[in-house]
Amino acid sequence: MQKEDIPFKNYNHDVKMENGFHFTIDRDGHWYCHDPAMGVGPIKNERISKLFAGAGSGKFAGKGLSRDENGRYWLKAPPADVYGIDVEDVPFVVTSYELQDEDLVLKTNFGEEVILDDRKSFILKDGVPYIEVRDGLMARIGRNVFYQLAEKSVERDGKLGIMLGETFHEIGQAS
Repeated sequence: MQKEDIPFKNYNHDVKMENGFHFTIDRDGHWYCHDPAMGVGPIKNERISKLFAGAGSGKFAGKGLSRDENGRYWLKAPPADVYGIDVEDVPFVVTSYELQDEDLVLKTNFGEEVILDDRKSFILKDGVPYIEVRDGLMARIGRNVFYQLAEKSVERDGKLGIMLGETFHEIGQAS
């Protein structure tokens, strides 16, 4: 599957490589390559981006993209290659959701599902809701999903949130 609508961003590929970054994940979750040996520019093959991100199922699910204790992102490719990744915000974006009984199932730009329930909730940074996808890798709640959730939200103590069962999941401040 090809993603033709990925915008071309005029990154300074030489500077990125000098700083140890072979790839960039932009704010919208699009991947870009800076290594001339691999071909510079946006990665339009969604299957490759998904593989690098460790999304999906099978042998490479949950592998590939990782974050170390210093907050730096890496792509680990078998057998022993490691590539630095510059992440503009977070690696994933929640692009859709569905309600399933008492849970809210959030789906990322690569189709990974994250369940919002009484054990896992949103994390607010500068008023923007995020959620952990796996192993310290975060997703920002996309604008469309945020607005849809805001329509279903309730107010409690000056905060907006989603009620799932008895659990209040804050998505932001009430106006």
